[in-house]
Amino acid sequence: MLQIAICEDREADGEYLYGTIKTCLTDAGKEANIIRFQSGFDLLHHTANIGHFHIIFINASLSGLNGIETIKELREYDSGGLVIYLSNTERFAVSSYTVGAFYYLLRPVTAKGLGAILNRAVEVLEESDSQAFDVRTPKGIFRIPCRKVSFIESNAHKLTIHLLGGEEVSLYGKLDEMEEKLKNENRFIRIHKSILVNAQHIFHYQNGAVILDDRTELRISRNLALSAKERYLCYLANG
Repeated sequence: MLQIAICEDREADGEYLYGTIKTCLTDAGKEANIIRFQSGFDLLHHTANIGHFHIIFINASLSGLNGIETIKELREYDSGGLVIYLSNTERFAVSSYTVGAFYYLLRPVTAKGLGAILNRAVEVLEESDSQAFDVRTPKGIFRIPCRKVSFIESNAHKLTIHLLGGEEVSLYGKLDEMEEKLKNENRFIRIHKSILVNAQHIFHYQNGAVILDDRTELRISRNLALSAKERYLCYLANG
């Protein structure tokens, strides 16, 4: 079921969003759990301790912690949710995309306009639903799109998921378990006992190492050289 958050500190606007979103989903035959928050702090507390939202509607001009600051903090442990900003001004439009906004809606928002953006967001989620995975970290549940993973590294029972742009997500676990979790994603290749790499981001494959798009160099272990090469060639052939 879709998990949708509305973060709006103005009661009337929050009620309008809730009712319009619910009607749009009903008309589309979709079910969703919609939760309203009146501050960025409440939204952050929920996502860190209770669960992830697939779509977040948030007022860019929230009092206290504004919408941009809220999502910037959220992105420290959750990069997967689609964020739709609402605002009376274009003031926050540019900065909204620095935190990965899906869309920036200027008020007044019509039911038709809101419905079109919501339907597009649902389509995007349905297209990528099988291409993301959840991990539980000390900071909360983190939903990670596979395409954003550069490589996963294991060190002393701790996993570090390296994301595009230099972000990292850390958790306790075994690489064998992570590899099993991602077994249906042929883009992830074990090249070392401690490294699982996303073939999608390999810039150059050479004897003994791979070079990633950001020019990170990762060593291929001798024991896995043959199987890693075969899987990489298979990935290139089949995508």
